[in-house]
Amino acid sequence: MIFWTHTFLMGCTDSPTQFQVIDIDSAVEDYAILEREIPSLSNPQRMEGTLGNLYVGGTIGIDLASSELSYQKGRALQVDFQTKNDTAYPLDRDGLIAFSYYAHLEDTVALLDTSEHNLDDILPMHSAVSPLIADLTLSFLPMENAAYVPTVHHFILLTDAIPKGVPLAANKGVVGHEFGHALFHYLTTGGTTTPRLLDVDAEGQDSVYSLDEGLADVLGYLVTNRPNFIADSLPEQDRALDSEHLASDVSPLPGDEMDEGLLSLYDPYPLGSVFAATVWEVDSQHDDRTRMLNWLLDTTKEFGRQISSGERPDSVDLGMQWLDIWVDGATESEKIWACQAIASRWDGVYEVASCTE
Repeated sequence: MIFWTHTFLMGCTDSPTQFQVIDIDSAVEDYAILEREIPSLSNPQRMEGTLGNLYVGGTIGIDLASSELSYQKGRALQVDFQTKNDTAYPLDRDGLIAFSYYAHLEDTVALLDTSEHNLDDILPMHSAVSPLIADLTLSFLPMENAAYVPTVHHFILLTDAIPKGVPLAANKGVVGHEFGHALFHYLTTGGTTTPRLLDVDAEGQDSVYSLDEGLADVLGYLVTNRPNFIADSLPEQDRALDSEHLASDVSPLPGDEMDEGLLSLYDPYPLGSVFAATVWEVDSQHDDRTRMLNWLLDTTKEFGRQISSGERPDSVDLGMQWLDIWVDGATESEKIWACQAIASRWDGVYEVASCTE
């Protein structure tokens, strides 16, 4: 793990070609402060680039009548850095995190560019750093997190309440995870500012919520090749993809009776980890990362199409039905692996019909 130390340099602030960032050092397979290029970052002082811009403050609001979210843009982020030998050295911790975040955003987009899908419409992906959350219900969002806001199509980056060796916004897997939510929304709805796939009171909302979280974890894993990427920042989290996550151990499951009160008590992460572990188990036998990525993207797009067209009606287990489409899109060997993983991890909770044929 790395810890931030102050760097004092003498020099001008000419346009740099590379940047000091928190990234995974392949030599030691751990995070370290490294120097790397970020070609997509055109204005490092204001954190503007082809992938999106970073803004400080502003307001996230909600229209209670329509449940539509909005973001009133804040000011451009200002990063203090000095340049030496064409490398930008940030002069504070926030600048280091900002450069790192953008580098990880670039790596995530680079991974997705290897797929057969044209995902250009997802960009730019703008980010709001510590915005004001005006509505009471929105203020209950996790305050020590990075988050994606669907329909507004912005990331929210929140300051870590407790300093970490690898801040969440500088964790490549976390950045990939949040981009995974944007990708899920885009693939299932056909746009970035489109309405959500399901209404909040839909029967299948909880299971689709878990699916969304699970697939986001998968993208975080794919971009880092670290099944337990979240532990680099939050070691107490039981989210490793290579752990024994079983649907039968999850309680409550979607459809179980809950007293929701002011906010839903459903926690999407335990079942999301079952989805993620199922994919990881197959990927561990797969030798083609690009094929796996295309298989997941194809499945998720078809899942959204079938729901939007009415072919797949709303139900409590709607999110689990993604597994049926996933198996249907598999090759012969992939189907064997997928059905084995589903049988072991979803036993007693969900069965894919084509796996029993």
